[in-house]
Amino acid sequence: MCEKDVNKKHEKDLSVTVSETMSGVPSREETLGSIVIEILRAGESVTRRTVCLKLAARLSKTDDPIVEAHLGELIGLLLPSCRNNDE
Repeated sequence: MCEKDVNKKHEKDLSVTVSETMSGVPSREETLGSIVIEILRAGESVTRRTVCLKLAARLSKTDDPIVEAHLGELIGLLLPSCRNNDE
């Protein structure tokens, strides 16, 4: 098995473990959907910037490491240049 295959298997195992741990955390879609609704109700435009600002605000208000990881992952999806590129 090559290194890429091992890494992919490890990532898959890790994602299963993370999903089991995060069972009480909303899905990506639910979190982003609630943020979009919040932005629209405030009469603002939905942009990458406004969504990231809302995510950052939620991130600053939580002490839960699981929620922090969830919100950090979403910010990473929206700002791929901020991800750790160890590949």
